[in-house]
Amino acid sequence: MPFSQRRLLYLTNGGAMSNIGVSFVFMLDNLRRPELWALIPFNVALIVTGSLALGLIWRGWFRSAFWIQLLVCIGIFTFTGAKYFNTTENYLLLVMAGAIFVLERQSLRVIVAILTGVGFLYVKVLHYHVMDVDRIPLDRYLVNTSVFVIALYLFLEMIRQIFSDYFQQIEISNQELARQREALAAERVRLSAANQAKEKLFSLVAHDLRGPVGNLKMALDSIEDGSIRPRDFSEMYSDLKVGVDRVYGSLDDLLQWAAGQMESIDPEFQDWNLRAIAEEVLGLLASSAAAKNIRLENHLGFEVWVHADRHQVGSIFRNLVANAIKFTSEAGQVDLSAELVEGKWRIAVKDTGVGMTAEALDEVFGGELIKPARGTRNERGWGLGLQICREFIEANGGTFHGESVPGKGTTFSFTLASAAKATDAASKA
Repeated sequence: MPFSQRRLLYLTNGGAMSNIGVSFVFMLDNLRRPELWALIPFNVALIVTGSLALGLIWRGWFRSAFWIQLLVCIGIFTFTGAKYFNTTENYLLLVMAGAIFVLERQSLRVIVAILTGVGFLYVKVLHYHVMDVDRIPLDRYLVNTSVFVIALYLFLEMIRQIFSDYFQQIEISNQELARQREALAAERVRLSAANQAKEKLFSLVAHDLRGPVGNLKMALDSIEDGSIRPRDFSEMYSDLKVGVDRVYGSLDDLLQWAAGQMESIDPEFQDWNLRAIAEEVLGLLASSAAAKNIRLENHLGFEVWVHADRHQVGSIFRNLVANAIKFTSEAGQVDLSAELVEGKWRIAVKDTGVGMTAEALDEVFGGELIKPARGTRNERGWGLGLQICREFIEANGGTFHGESVPGKGTTFSFTLASAAKATDAASKA
């Protein structure tokens, strides 16, 4: 709650309870004095007003509670002070002080000061005619009383400004501390997630790198010690090539992910043709696809020109296609396609693989490190590929989408800004 609202609440609440308590005491005293019974209705009115104000405060209507109390108190204190000479006009100065400390608008403070000041002067002038003392002239009496009310108002305004400046600085400091606490909490969450990801990666690296590299080492050692002849090595070539390709891709994922964690990803935007890099990626992954008899189809036309970072988009393609191969069974198919939608290219990588559940798809776009899953040939990954895709796509100003049906396949698509050449070609077509 802002300080100004807290101030309104505290003073209004305090005024209501004071009205109830003090008026109740005076009412009990008036009950034992028959000559003062005429004041009891005013005591009851103040008790009812205070109770009503507390009810409004409980409902959250602070300003309504304040104004009701203010107006009722000005009326009662002025009337009773003038008619019964019971000095209640002095309470008008308390009302003025409270209003000055509560109201934010100076125009309202001046209006309340005038109402209370005029009421105070009115009662004092009436009392002047009945005071049994040596009196100064009426005009001097009126001037002195007026100067006192004006000086009191100015003094209260000055005190209010001093306190307002002081508490405003405190509130600004509190807000800054709150922002710092939120930033520290967010940083703790980020560091905790990074530590968990690091621990997970270390365990995966120890397992995934040892197998393929160990197989390659064993093959080379066998050639060296003569256990197998070089020409027999060709029989092992296909499996070793798939393993080495997988290790290479995993290491590249790891290095890119680590770089992204240490510093921001700043793409170098250029205009270039997307088909060429798609062919390059398909060529790199051809042996992995051939090992599972998976057909790779590139339907990207030569008119697909994009404005993006070539290296990052190449990494996006490689991860999406490798992921599609990983989760596609024997004799499946992976298709690459693109369409121009509202000045942007929407590129899709579609497979006929095992598909994903809705929960698994939500995890992909959840922003956290994705739990790795085994492929159709028990291939393992590090759960980095799709996260890298998401980060690179967002860095290039695109959006990442995914659709999947368990048992029928998955389609991941992303958007990239169209280069001028592509827009011109599409318009001519």
